[in-house]
Parts: sequence; C-alpha cells; structure tokens
Amino acid sequence: MNKTRNFIVLPEIWAGRYGLQLLQAGFRYAIYVQNGYYLNSALNWGHNAAQVKEVYENANLILSISTDTTAMISTVYPTVDKKKIIRVHPHVDDGFVPGEKEKIISYMPRKLPVHSQRLMFYLLEYLPADWSVVPIENMVPFKAADILSRTSIFLSFCDIEGFGLPPLEAAISGAVVVGYTGQGAREYFKKPNLIAVQNGDFRNFTLKIADAIKAVDAGLLDTEGFQEGRALLVKKYGRENEQRQLEAFVKRVEMAF
Repeated sequence: MNKTRNFIVLPEIWAGRYGLQLLQAGFRYAIYVQNGYYLNSALNWGHNAAQVKEVYENANLILSISTDTTAMISTVYPTVDKKKIIRVHPHVDDGFVPGEKEKIISYMPRKLPVHSQRLMFYLLEYLPADWSVVPIENMVPFKAADILSRTSIFLSFCDIEGFGLPPLEAAISGAVVVGYTGQGAREYFKKPNLIAVQNGDFRNFTLKIADAIKAVDAGLLDTEGFQEGRALLVKKYGRENEQRQLEAFVKRVEMAF
C-alpha cells in the first residue's frame, strides 16, 4: 500500500490491532465505530488504553453508526475532535416490506435467550387463542424477511448494541415493535410504531405486549399515524440517505490529501 495515495477504514474492533501500525507508518485512516460499547475490544490485541486513545485522537475521520455511538465515542475519548466524527445512517434492505399481516408475534431467541424464555411464559395469560408466537432463528435472510412481512408485533431483545437493526427491519416491515432499545436504537424508537421497555422490566414488557395485541386487533397497523411513522423510517434509513452520507464522507477523505 502507498501511504501517499491510500486511505484505510478500520472497524472499531481492529483499532488496536492495526490502527497503531497505520499511525506509526504514516497512513491516513478512519475508524468505523458500529458499536460504542465495543470500544474496549481494541485492547484485545495487546495494546494499552493510552495507545488506543492515540489511534483515535490521530484518526483523520471517525464514522459513527448511531447518535448513541457518537455520544459514547465522545464520552470515552473526550479529547477527540467532534468535528471529525461523521454520522452514517445504515440502510434497511429493500426486501423488508409489509405483507399480508397475520396475528403473529415474532422474536429472535438468540437475543438475550433467558429474557425471551421468561417472557414467553409470562405472556401465556395474555395471548389470545387466535394469535401465535413465531421464533426467527437459523433462517436465511429472505425467510426472516417473509416472517417479518406477516408479523403484526415484533419483540425486541437488543442488548447494549450500537444500533440494533432487527427492530428497525421489523418496523419497516409494518409491525409494531415492543421491547428493548439496546441504547443504540433509542433514536428511532418512536410511538406508535415502536414502544420502548427498560431492559429487564418484564412486568411492563408483558403488559405492553398485551396492549399492543389489543391495539392491533383494533386496527392500529392501518391508521394514518402508524403508516406515516413507517414512511419516516423508510426515508431516514433508506439506501439513498446512506449513499448521500457516504458521498459526504468521501469528500472529507479527499480533503485529507
């Protein structure tokens, strides 16, 4: 690689492994932080905190996947110039669209499995006979998208995540989402499409699901407010918006030379 022509983008987990090498070799580089709660993972490669801090302070640019992640970067590294942190909204794949809705509650068992197992038990007294619970696991993406297209309620078990994509995919697929934000998803958890529950608050989680079932049965998914909320999510987290932000990033990269 030619350090006078190349610009390297590293994920945050490799900031320790390769970031210091790039810095010492004089390369221009950016760090793409997809989870602000993984910043400490850069220490896994034998570098100390001071060295990783130096890598962040000397990065030409830092990409951030969410508002929460940006805040975490500035909290962990307060000396990093905020002007070089660039927000890039991820996009949801075009395959996630509403279909013919059924009385389905879906969730992903791999996310906080102890929580989901307990909630399935607590929900027994509140689940009408004509509703069913469908786990999404060990599926190729198009099959998961098919279930979400038919899902009316999706349960989110995000846990300290930089963004949290599954709840957004479910909301764009036309489901009402109930559950954890994982912190990173707080920016898009807006009623009536998404209803936040504090991590571990099983009582409220159960009751909010019961309320969501009643709301769906009463026609929530077809209301103007719900459809408008979904449309805003599609626009904000669409491919075109992500492309505009990446193009702005490329222009900033060009300015580094």
